[in-house]
Amino acid sequence: MKKTIITVIVAATATFLVFNFFGSGKRFNTKAYENKIDSLASEIKGIEKQNDSLESTITVVENQNLVLSNNANFLTAKIQNLKADNSKLEAAKAYHPHQVDSFFVDRYKEQYKTPTKDTIQLPIPVAKAAVVDLIDFDRTKTIVLNQDSLITNLQTTVGNKDKIIVTLRTKEDNYQSIISKQVQQQENYKIIVDGLKTDLKKQDFKMKMNKVEKFVMGAAIIGLAVTHK
Repeated sequence: MKKTIITVIVAATATFLVFNFFGSGKRFNTKAYENKIDSLASEIKGIEKQNDSLESTITVVENQNLVLSNNANFLTAKIQNLKADNSKLEAAKAYHPHQVDSFFVDRYKEQYKTPTKDTIQLPIPVAKAAVVDLIDFDRTKTIVLNQDSLITNLQTTVGNKDKIIVTLRTKEDNYQSIISKQVQQQENYKIIVDGLKTDLKKQDFKMKMNKVEKFVMGAAIIGLAVTHK
């Protein structure tokens, strides 16, 4: 009888000792998940810096477009004024012969320097008409040059707007990437929390088993003491 009791006590004690040694298991390791979260945070920070740089680029381009817009308004007004202003044409129609002569001498200075024996005489009305046509030609040429500048200005503005659109799309893609990485961070946090909860349950179970183990050990000691009397 005593032998049987001793055997049971030793077996129970050995079982609890073996369970305590092998049953505790490994604790949940959070390091890999923490490293992943830190890595994602670093990537997010890099993307945010890139977006800050893109925002600065947008600001610069928008300021350029503001200048271009003001320039376009100036050129448009200038072209309208040139088209509407006929004062020089009206004045030329009233030129007297000396003014007609002076106009051609002033306009073709180099040609007048060339010695020639040939002379062409034009009636004053014809000469006046030529002066008016030339003044109108100068005005038209100025209008065309300003229109070319306006077109170039508008093309640059459109190009800048396209650049802004591309930049905004890049920013949007970056924000989507940030959201994706934040989701990954949350998933890693969840894994850590779940792992730590599992560890807490294991620790709670272990503490309960330690109490049982102490009770069994105490009972074993008492049993051994009784059986040896």
